[in-house]
Amino acid sequence: MESKKNECIKDDARIEKAPSIINEDINRSLNVIRDSVNDEDIISFRKKVKTNDNKWTKYFPMEKVYKKLGVTTDIRNEVNDEKEEEVGRRVAYDNFSTIDWLFDQTKAKQRKRDLKKVPGWKGKLLAIYDSSESWMITIIVGLAVALITTCISISIEWLSSIKNGFCRNGFHLNKKFCCLGDEELCEDWISWRNADGRDGGEAIDYIMYVFLSCLFAFIAAFFVKKLQPYAAGSGIPECKTIMGGFVIKGYLGLMSLVTKSISLIFAVAAGLCIGKEGPLVHIACCVGNIIPRFFPNHYYNEAKKREILSGATAAGLAVAFGAPIGGVLFSLEEVSYYFPHTTMLRSFICSLVAVSLLSLMNPFRTGKIILFNVAYTSDWYSFELFPFILIGVFGGLFGAFFVHVNIKYTAYRKKSPFFKSNQMLEVILLSAVTSLIAYFNPFLKYDSGEIIGILFDNCHKHFPVDICDRSNYGELAGMLIWALFFKIIMTTITFGSKIPAGSFVPPILIGACFGRIVGLAAQTIQEYFSYSPIFASCPVESQCVYPGVYALIGAAAFLGGVSRMVSKQFFLYINVSVAVIMFEITGAAAYILPIMITLIVAKSTADYFGKDGIAEAIIHLNRYPFIDQKEEYNHIIPASRVMTDYSNLTNFYSRGMTMSEITHLIEKKSFKGYPVVYTASDPTLIGYISKSDLLFALGEAKRLYNEDCECRFVKGESDTGPFIDLRKWMDHSPITICHKFQMGAVLEIFKKLGPKIVIVTRHGKLAGIITRKDVLRHLAFLHRFEVKEFKELTELVNDKSVLPINMRAII
Repeated sequence: MESKKNECIKDDARIEKAPSIINEDINRSLNVIRDSVNDEDIISFRKKVKTNDNKWTKYFPMEKVYKKLGVTTDIRNEVNDEKEEEVGRRVAYDNFSTIDWLFDQTKAKQRKRDLKKVPGWKGKLLAIYDSSESWMITIIVGLAVALITTCISISIEWLSSIKNGFCRNGFHLNKKFCCLGDEELCEDWISWRNADGRDGGEAIDYIMYVFLSCLFAFIAAFFVKKLQPYAAGSGIPECKTIMGGFVIKGYLGLMSLVTKSISLIFAVAAGLCIGKEGPLVHIACCVGNIIPRFFPNHYYNEAKKREILSGATAAGLAVAFGAPIGGVLFSLEEVSYYFPHTTMLRSFICSLVAVSLLSLMNPFRTGKIILFNVAYTSDWYSFELFPFILIGVFGGLFGAFFVHVNIKYTAYRKKSPFFKSNQMLEVILLSAVTSLIAYFNPFLKYDSGEIIGILFDNCHKHFPVDICDRSNYGELAGMLIWALFFKIIMTTITFGSKIPAGSFVPPILIGACFGRIVGLAAQTIQEYFSYSPIFASCPVESQCVYPGVYALIGAAAFLGGVSRMVSKQFFLYINVSVAVIMFEITGAAAYILPIMITLIVAKSTADYFGKDGIAEAIIHLNRYPFIDQKEEYNHIIPASRVMTDYSNLTNFYSRGMTMSEITHLIEKKSFKGYPVVYTASDPTLIGYISKSDLLFALGEAKRLYNEDCECRFVKGESDTGPFIDLRKWMDHSPITICHKFQMGAVLEIFKKLGPKIVIVTRHGKLAGIITRKDVLRHLAFLHRFEVKEFKELTELVNDKSVLPINMRAII
């Protein structure tokens, strides 16, 4: 026995360098190596452990309290071997890996059990603090999101005004504040043509407008290119994937927050055909990821952290539109993967706090959170249902067109060597084209939010074009058609470039232009045929058709066609969040019914050409491992047809394998995890161990043990002699199904429970495994070929050798 110890355990000099994390039970480890070391080594080892623990706890004040009382906070904390009910150990998740929802939730429940065991007033105080910690984080996130959004909005307003001139009384003032109370005759606002006191002509204003637009676009692209490429795009598809359990390190970090905030300011101020609402959701998620770093209970638990991200998402959209309820519904319908009642309440509180602070700060001195406060003096009439439905059809057609063309163009952009090497040049060219043309059309030149408010209004006097003059309807319609087609083209090719870009405001503006055009036509027809029985319900002496209402309906239809945010209720998919957002940003409660009818028509039309909205399409384009909660499965296929077969797996045995053998197998075949079976001849399932956990455990074991030392995954009857115990790193109870289990039920397991893998057994013996990517490949195969009788197809290809290698794991 003594010689065996000397062969397996390394020299004493290596023990003193071992970090504290390998000492899963100090006393047990010291008993194993006591014969090989002296008392001075043991004392030195204990001091090393204590020093490392103090370094770790100094960043979290409550961590020290929890450790003294025996409460589990670190997801990687040690557990007692003798307590079988305790969960095992895990290392931090690797980049581009999937989190284990069940493990994180079990760890959180273990913490609560530990808290209940703390006696006296300390236990009560810790219980109160633990239950209130999530609410503290929620409120802090809401406050931070509101502050950041206010700074971004004020900066965008100022830079957008600077393109047209500056304020004589204060260069830091935008045109709205410079001319507050005197918008028509404002002598304090100086255009660039009059900067030197003389009239330099319209050309000076034109040149400065184009130059500053291109400069702002360059700054936005520069920050993304040089500081953080993750800051490009909307961010909603990635946030949606992250909240579905995928790990993208750095995407919600501090650098992403800073870079996206600065780049977004300059990108929107450049006048590009993008919105700021989507990136604000990404920025809010960054805040929701950074704040929990100061609270160990959430920092170590990815599942709890994603609950905070759901609230941050709601707050991000709430402050972007001034729509707290719409933000909660958006988080529920579009982004959040796991949304229980507690998460919904936290999302509501977070959005409420954010919007309340934004309203108290009142950055634009309107005194209201409603962005486009409209005052429609009459209700809608039944004959208007036809043009409303027509607008819904065109909104769906636009949504299908935009998603299809934009995804095709983005895919080409990702493959093209020119676009890869000239990302900044592309953004500058887009800005140049946009500004060169937009300058001559007031519906394109000014800020998108301002234009939307004008289109929603029935009559707006403070605008270069008189939209109230009916004799000018021809010219007005021409400018709207020009703006409509230009926005459609530029939005389609701009969204997806390497700058922060949202896809909310552009469809709203395009829809408002189209709706206004339809409204002008409807108003002209009604006035020309006013004595027709169709218009008998119209008042004789007052206006009957209001073009601003049609602009509102068009905005909702086009936004619904692009995003297709849905909730399934009563077997119908309804865009609830879009309807609520449109109500909250306008206050037009009387038009909720036509908005909902239009949204259903728009989504039904768009779904005829494809089910995916823009966010889902980007997820599929980037091949993120995201299983949509709305995914339906109507095929009868057993799990054995989709699983990776036992013969193609790398399996570990419960006993008898040395460290060098396991390391060789890991290097030979790269998998994310490995099933553990009893023996080679008896593949009875013992458990499952992930690659990251195994590599970490072996890396730390190499500091103490030689490579010929035995590794064990089970506890034997007589564990004598030194060995490497890997039981704590193994999942002893992975989700296991029978090989005849239907794939429809497997899909529900992945959607509802969110496991990393599902083990397939045949009579208790390991038959194979199904990963999230296996399920996605299988669904992609079904969607791609749309086989009606898939069962007949599978019977024809029982011999998988006739299939391509990448198809064998699918059928």
